Amino acid sequence: MEINYRAYQEQDQEVILQMLDEFHLRPSSLEYCLRRFPQNGLVAIEGDRLVGCGFHGEADPEGRAMCQVFVHPDARRRRIGSTLLWRLQERMTQQGIRKLICDFEKNPAEIAFAEVKGLVPYFASRYMSYCGERCPVDAMPVEPYRDEDYEEVQKLVSEAFYQMRQKAGFPNPVPEPPSEQQRREYLDNASHLFVYRQQGEIIGFVSLDEDEIDCIAVRVDKQGQGIGKKLLLFATNELFSRGYQKIYLWVVVGNPAIRLYHRMQWVVESTHIFAGKELL
Repeated sequence: MEINYRAYQEQDQEVILQMLDEFHLRPSSLEYCLRRFPQNGLVAIEGDRLVGCGFHGEADPEGRAMCQVFVHPDARRRRIGSTLLWRLQERMTQQGIRKLICDFEKNPAEIAFAEVKGLVPYFASRYMSYCGERCPVDAMPVEPYRDEDYEEVQKLVSEAFYQMRQKAGFPNPVPEPPSEQQRREYLDNASHLFVYRQQGEIIGFVSLDEDEIDCIAVRVDKQGQGIGKKLLLFATNELFSRGYQKIYLWVVVGNPAIRLYHRMQWVVESTHIFAGKELL
């Protein structure tokens, strides 16, 4: 039967989420793009059945954007995934996105698909979860993020992640520069961002994204003093207080922080390869 492709429509959401549940792909990068960027979605239809979908995000300050496709297993090997990816790449190029980033579970079939499509492995990351008790913790000097904190926070996060990428063996890592786009994004999401102060200076930062701890960063000269653990405890309790019963985070393979997560009873759900492809 012929496969037809069209733009994602709101009524497709329930079908896609059911499909992701069936194959234990929630939460996932595809679900993230579906919820955040539905306008960038495509679906594959066979008869009256949705058999595949794909979404891409918006460009970050460096011109990179996430892109993810999924095809129901009984509809694979018919170039549906290839067609979805090609059409999404065309859209991304038209929007001026310079680099496509995707992630996939570390298994031979997905690695082979990525290689054929010209996706170059960038790094590996573990998806971890915690569903234990609230964490006992003393009062901490954690405050909501404000726009005037941006320059201090950006420098802290950029330097901390640059150091982590060096330790993890990233090829040619570079510090992320400040940008007005990132500053606006921080301000738009200020209710999910928090800073840790010491003697008036920001030495730690944490950001949340629904049921996920999106970022924990400690100023380079203050690392090794237990501040990362305190921020992890704070973020965990904050998400529990928001009603989530299971919490997630990503940790890059090679990041020493994974030892802390294991000690705090976080468990590995899966290991993913992140790969990229230059579009422009």
